[in-house]
Amino acid sequence: MQIRDLRINSTALCVSSCPQEPLTSLQDLQRFAKNNGSHLCAYKLNYTEYTNHPKASEWCPVLPVPPSKSFPLFNRCVPQNPECYSKFASVLIDVINEVDFFHRILSGIMAGRDNVVGLSVLAVALSVVMVISFRYINTLLVHIFVTLLMFGLLSLIVLILVTFLMRKRLQMTIELFQVASRFIRHIPLLMLQPLWTFLILLFYWILWVAVLLSMGTSGSAQVSSDGQVEYKPLAGIRYMWWYHLFGLIWTSEFFLTCQQIAISGATVTWYLQRDKKKVKHPILSSLSVLFWYHLGTAIMGSLLLMLVRIPQIILMYLTKLLSKLDNACTRCSAQCCSCCLWSYGKWLRCLNQTLIHQSSSDPEMLKNRPVQNGEDGTELRPIARAD
Repeated sequence: MQIRDLRINSTALCVSSCPQEPLTSLQDLQRFAKNNGSHLCAYKLNYTEYTNHPKASEWCPVLPVPPSKSFPLFNRCVPQNPECYSKFASVLIDVINEVDFFHRILSGIMAGRDNVVGLSVLAVALSVVMVISFRYINTLLVHIFVTLLMFGLLSLIVLILVTFLMRKRLQMTIELFQVASRFIRHIPLLMLQPLWTFLILLFYWILWVAVLLSMGTSGSAQVSSDGQVEYKPLAGIRYMWWYHLFGLIWTSEFFLTCQQIAISGATVTWYLQRDKKKVKHPILSSLSVLFWYHLGTAIMGSLLLMLVRIPQIILMYLTKLLSKLDNACTRCSAQCCSCCLWSYGKWLRCLNQTLIHQSSSDPEMLKNRPVQNGEDGTELRPIARAD
């Protein structure tokens, strides 16, 4: 594969069949073209001239040609030898090196790689220490945090007064940390929930890229006037990438919303149960409630976030383009619109999380309500809760 100016410069040919065996010489190419009718060299070179033409090495593929198999989704001959894919890493590095944006990022990372690695290790170590500390020394840890906060805010009189007025809630904060430590001790698998979400998102992103590639290579085979077969892209496919992009943002937000609902449901199930020993499989119970009752809530919430995220991305791109102009009024207007959309998105995300917590707590409250009987003795079950 040859890359020039971020474009694939390799020759694309239409063949009747893919080579099933490795072709190591020009004689093998000539024999394959004669027996199978698949000309692997340029169209202007006849297969009888594969071995004696002076430019045969330029117009024919690089030897050896690995065995390949037709892949109908991409309409391409895909090599079956795993060694062929080892060269893609060098091609990818060359592509990244040609992009000035990636070059600046990589040069900055390489210049400060020692600091980046050191700070990353320090952050991971401090995070582990903090999680362990929440379980064993939560009361002392809260007092230490408050003391450090007081010393750090001595120069700000207003914040000191606020801290002084909020001193009565210190006990509530201590109890909150104690509940959090007991919750983590009873449901430790909940700490792995972000990892599961990341794996699901990673699988979805890989699938999304595969579908994008299939859309880019899809088309109908048409025979041109000179007898060559060309794949013409369908009229609607070229506009489908907008829909595909919307699906990426919407589905990603949906998975993140499902994670929040699962965590909230498990937390509510454990917290509202007086006898903690009766709590069995809170994560699976929360997931079942999500799929049976709150799937529409997750879909609608992620849709609203997606509808705000897309204009925000467009305005950020326009702001970057308008920053190069000399018109200060235009730049200020674009920045104001971006700021308003950012604030609205933050408010909508906070509202979405509040609704998620509320929807997670409703099933437990309804479950703990006593059973009521109607006038005819029919057993009534509450299906909604009105405040």
